[in-house]
Amino acid sequence: MEKSLSIIIPHYNSPAKLGRLLNTIPERDEIEIIVVDDCSTKSLEEFEGVKKAHPGVLFLDSKKNGGPGQARNIGLDRASGEFILFSDSDDYFAENMWESVSFYLDKDFDVVLFPPTSVFEGTDKMADRHQISEKIVNDFLIKHDEKSVLTARYMMVLNLSRIIRRSVIEENGIRFLDQRYFEDAIFAMTTGLATDKFEASEKVIYVITKTEGTETYNKDPEKETARRRLSYERARLLKKSLNKNERKLLNAGNELVLRRYKEYKQNVLARVIYGVYYRVFGTKLG
Repeated sequence: MEKSLSIIIPHYNSPAKLGRLLNTIPERDEIEIIVVDDCSTKSLEEFEGVKKAHPGVLFLDSKKNGGPGQARNIGLDRASGEFILFSDSDDYFAENMWESVSFYLDKDFDVVLFPPTSVFEGTDKMADRHQISEKIVNDFLIKHDEKSVLTARYMMVLNLSRIIRRSVIEENGIRFLDQRYFEDAIFAMTTGLATDKFEASEKVIYVITKTEGTETYNKDPEKETARRRLSYERARLLKKSLNKNERKLLNAGNELVLRRYKEYKQNVLARVIYGVYYRVFGTKLG
């Protein structure tokens, strides 16, 4: 049977959580599940147990530990579904995920966003990791003005909790960056640039987990280098694809765009750099 949906999951050293995730995906002939292991080094026996418990899942291996972007690209090379849905192995899907997703599989949309939610790991206590993406989706649905549509298409960097038509990815040669941090933001933006058949749903299909007491942002040098690369690539893509008024509209109306600029604003060199960005690209990006 032809697959309607391929779910691609990068995995590294978290077999228990991977098993939890797989248990939230319904066993249906229309769904193809691809797990790409990124050279795990721990709990290998438990990981083998997860494999045996899910014989219908296609398990692949990375040749080297290259991070989630590389693993997702390996999954994309093997995917056969009409649509693609990404998941991280430490998250899981909400109840009725399939019913919410399948509603759009025969519609004339190439990308459909769903508002995620988030919880603290091991609890039902709501966390804050979903709030920016949730706001972007809700603004698109409720306001649906030029600002909210542009923001949803180009500034929602979360690749999770969205379905993407595989032909759009393949025909435009879209792949994840070969880096460990922020490898997914450009992928999300590029899919928005590749099609205007864009929709959003009010249905929650995805649960992001957060370990209490941790924050995503830190001062790791490798992460900082990746962040600067993202800033440039994001600005370059927007300059190439949008007019100056559209870029300024995004800058004025989206907290996500301004967040990193505000964090660096006190640094004199950073202020000079962002001033150049503004003059060249028409928006301050960070």
